[in-house]
Amino acid sequence: MANDKAVTLLPDAGPLITLAYADALNLLLKPGWSVALVDMVQHEVMRNETPTSARIASWVSANSIPVRRRAIALPQASAWQRALSGGPANGYRDQ
Repeated sequence: MANDKAVTLLPDAGPLITLAYADALNLLLKPGWSVALVDMVQHEVMRNETPTSARIASWVSANSIPVRRRAIALPQASAWQRALSGGPANGYRDQ
């Protein structure tokens, strides 16, 4: 049984991509762990159509995998967040 307080946080896309290629994403759930993704990992693995992106998106949805939002507490945070949302960063604007 999974411990409600202990969460296996996946802070890197590499293991997800490797397990998706092996059609083995459910191995992350076998020990009964609670699993969560960092939002940037979700963005990385699902932002483009790849051989694994649909498989990972389906697994996340089917297993109700929570996504942990990151908080950036740096002077560059607003520019970083604008860049992630497709807006201009550091004053750069498309002409």
